[in-house]
Amino acid sequence: MELLEPQPSTAAGKEEQELLERAFFSWAEFSRFFDKWCQQRLVVFSV
Repeated sequence: MELLEPQPSTAAGKEEQELLERAFFSWAEFSRFFDKWCQQRLVVFSV
């Protein structure tokens, strides 16, 4: 039996889908995007 992923139906699901469809062509481009994304959502991410 194959498991299917649920379709995004909430605002968070839509946001996740947009991120999955996005392509980054350099680390700098991703880094700028991710910094802005975290600021907008008041999220702190560290490695």
